[in-house]
Amino acid sequence: MGEIARIDLDRLSGLADRVSEAIDRIAALTWPRLEPGALPGSALSTAATPHPVAHRIDGVVTDLRDWVMAARAAADAFAHADSVNAARMPRR
Repeated sequence: MGEIARIDLDRLSGLADRVSEAIDRIAALTWPRLEPGALPGSALSTAATPHPVAHRIDGVVTDLRDWVMAARAAADAFAHADSVNAARMPRR
């Protein structure tokens, strides 16, 4: 108890920015998909499903966006706490 923790808000914000940029690049990836309507009469027309990786990538993108929002909210909360607590502390 009573330990002092230091959060480098610039690094946290920078990391959130870089992750956000990576999210945009990941979300822009396209995966080949079979279109059932394009395969009339084919046995594949009944088996065509979205690429399994595409669904997992969508989940990763969602999770990363949630992380970025949480990281930015945490950085804002730490900055606010620092400013509020700094005002309460006497200057040396």
